[in-house]
Amino acid sequence: MNFDSEGHIVITPHQLFQLAIDSPTRLVDHYLIRGTPNVFPSYAAYGEFLHAVSERIGVHPSNLSPRGSCQIGFSIAPRVEKVWMAMDAQSDLDLAIVDAAYYEHIDQEVIKWEERNRAHRMRGPAAERFESRQGDRFYNCCRVDDLPSHLCAHHAEVMEAVSGMKQCGSRRTLKAFIYRDWYSLRSRYLYDLRKLRQLVPNTLSEPGDKPLPRLR
Repeated sequence: MNFDSEGHIVITPHQLFQLAIDSPTRLVDHYLIRGTPNVFPSYAAYGEFLHAVSERIGVHPSNLSPRGSCQIGFSIAPRVEKVWMAMDAQSDLDLAIVDAAYYEHIDQEVIKWEERNRAHRMRGPAAERFESRQGDRFYNCCRVDDLPSHLCAHHAEVMEAVSGMKQCGSRRTLKAFIYRDWYSLRSRYLYDLRKLRQLVPNTLSEPGDKPLPRLR
């Protein structure tokens, strides 16, 4: 594996899985949160994207990190319908925002809202989002799509505006995940890698030298 002239990581699913076995922390720290995401044609375009998000939310560009299939070109989500699948034109662009003050502010707002809207009163999608938020808190993470809509209106506007700028060459749905610190983001990555090691090859397919075509 290596990085090309624009900073994209060049790695196969097989190479990634082997490194996930041999040195998962190194895989996260030196590869998965580094370099130019695969979805951007150049380092310059990636820089424009980071600047556009940064100036709108007040978080330094170095505290922004795309993840998911748009980062490395294929998915490592430990799910049958996703793992090893290649990024395509419809893949979402997931963005980790890593900032303690930003995270704490939003988390406190959500906690206050939840105190007024108890879980036992919720039904359907609202109850599912409540459960999802509790799981994310274990990793000191707020998934913007799971927050009460009135608490994340600004985020929705920012993601929509930046998506419309098409720095990655086309319009993609941009989803934000807010983490308290880099250790929290690393912990989430390590959890996914641990699940991969547990499920391959019994439940999930063995990784090959090329990503699998995505089935839609």
